[in-house]
Amino acid sequence: MNAARTYGKFNISFDATYAWDHADRTNTDFYFFSLNSATWVPTDQFRDWRNNKLADPSGYYNDYYNNPWWLKDNNRFDTKDQYFNGNFKVTYKPTSELEFRCKRCSS
Repeated sequence: MNAARTYGKFNISFDATYAWDHADRTNTDFYFFSLNSATWVPTDQFRDWRNNKLADPSGYYNDYYNNPWWLKDNNRFDTKDQYFNGNFKVTYKPTSELEFRCKRCSS
C-alpha cells in the first residue's frame, strides 16, 4: 500500500509491503549422497525405505553413506517467515529548482 499528500511546498508519502513465506525443505545433500552410491546399486528401489528393509538405515548396504531417499525424507526443516518493509518520505520544495528530502526506511 502507499499514499502521498501535498501541502503547499511539502509532500509527504509512505509505502508499505507485507509478505510471508512457508517452506518445507530437506537440509541434506541428496545429490552428494546419490553420487556416492555404487553404480551397480539399484537406488530407485531404495526410494520406499518404509517398506523395504534393505533401504532403511539398519539394513542399507553402505556403512559409510546413508540411503539418500531416507535422508531426503527425514532430514527436513520447516520455515515460516514474515516480512514487512516500509518507507516514509517528506519532501520540501521551496523553489522549482531546490528540493530537500527526508527519508526514513524500515523493515
